[in-house]
Amino acid sequence: QDPSLGNEEVGAIFVGHKNDQRGIERTRRLFTTLNRHAKPVSKKDSIALDEDDVVAIVTRRLADEYPLFHEKLSLAESKNLPVADNKNFTSIIALYDSLDIYLRAKPRGWNDIKKRRPPESEINKYYAKSVEFWDRLVGQFEWLQKYYEKESANGIATEFRNEDGGYLLFRPIGVLLIVKVIKSIILTGKPLDEAIQLISKIPVFLTDDPWNGLLWDPLNRRMITAPVNQFVGEKLAFYSVGGDLELRYKSNPENLKKQLAGVLNKQVDEINLPLYYSSVSYTHLRAHKT
Repeated sequence: QDPSLGNEEVGAIFVGHKNDQRGIERTRRLFTTLNRHAKPVSKKDSIALDEDDVVAIVTRRLADEYPLFHEKLSLAESKNLPVADNKNFTSIIALYDSLDIYLRAKPRGWNDIKKRRPPESEINKYYAKSVEFWDRLVGQFEWLQKYYEKESANGIATEFRNEDGGYLLFRPIGVLLIVKVIKSIILTGKPLDEAIQLISKIPVFLTDDPWNGLLWDPLNRRMITAPVNQFVGEKLAFYSVGGDLELRYKSNPENLKKQLAGVLNKQVDEINLPLYYSSVSYTHLRAHKT
């Protein structure tokens, strides 16, 4: 079907053994050892090398071209930032994960789409959509704009991320939470600009309620990364800007109170759910729900 493939070279290793019991055992052992102990490519390396995954391609292009990320991305193996990182906005893994959420074209089959490189024209559309997202987000937050405009970020990140907590968005967990809530709002039929305006209503400092004790440990001065805390934080942020918990999470405010009380080790009657914006309609969510 494709004659040009006739010029491709494929490396192959042939393993043989003597046709006796000992030879068979050695070959079997080699096969099982290779498969049992083979080390998979790390997520960071996959992002750096994958030429089929459109999210990885767009992530690399943003890292090279977009001022918020150019030379301001941690290349650590972990999604989280090293404690001593006083330069980078976020990690390359957190950027990839956030784009994976925002660019997801449909609820099913997305992973299959990422296995095959799309045409360049389609890649450019994904990239333009990503740039639009970050342009709108930077434009909404003055402090993010300040960081964005710095050509050299050496040391400046400590103003936004330090032992006193700093800004929610300067933590990888915060980036993912914000993007998830924005995507949920967009799925209701709201435009990107309105979704970002809504999310801008939530508190931005980790030492403020509701993040203090939920995502920020004030005693040990570090992030709380437990998945349940992140999920409750996401639901809480969505609800606080007018989101309908029943339609999005098949939940309700009382259940959210119980979950929040559980992670904060408080009684339910001690919990008051914040509401920063209340006049939003989410009637179209069911049709778009992922």
